[in-house]
Amino acid sequence: MRTGPLLVATALLLALAGCVPTNSHPSASPSASATPVFASDAEALAAAEKAYAAYLKVSDEVANNGGKGADRFAQVVTADWLPTELSSAEKLEQSGRHQTGTTSFSRLVIQQWSQRGQVAQVVTYTCLDSTETRFLDGDNNDVTPSARQPKISIEVSFLSDPKSPRHLLVDSNEPWSGSTFC
Repeated sequence: MRTGPLLVATALLLALAGCVPTNSHPSASPSASATPVFASDAEALAAAEKAYAAYLKVSDEVANNGGKGADRFAQVVTADWLPTELSSAEKLEQSGRHQTGTTSFSRLVIQQWSQRGQVAQVVTYTCLDSTETRFLDGDNNDVTPSARQPKISIEVSFLSDPKSPRHLLVDSNEPWSGSTFC
């Protein structure tokens, strides 16, 4: 699911809301809000970096095992994103191929983060680097597509783990359709 248009619309609505005059009568003070999950952008970024590193570790382990063990994704992704990862792992297993090497990322940048109750959502951009990975068939022949881009821009969304709000889980991991920043 692409969140770009929704994010732009939300930003526009928030900007317009700042232009609406308020009445001069003070209103009742709002009820106590939830404690912030992250005290700063830096804390949100650190949590996202940790969560994405854990996700890539599991992703590489599953890919290096030819798609086997995909149930481990349940530890690093949301319940909504889990079917996507399980489907990808199943396709890899059915192909008889496996990955060698590990992926990495650089330049993780926060696009935005917000909080509703004790659930934080963090949306980031990053440069995913698969330079050190190859795909092999059942006979260990290299079948890595020659046209593969070894570095691609990715938009990653995270949500808080329901059991631990400061622990983020990957909620989507999609190629960024805008210009690359890798």
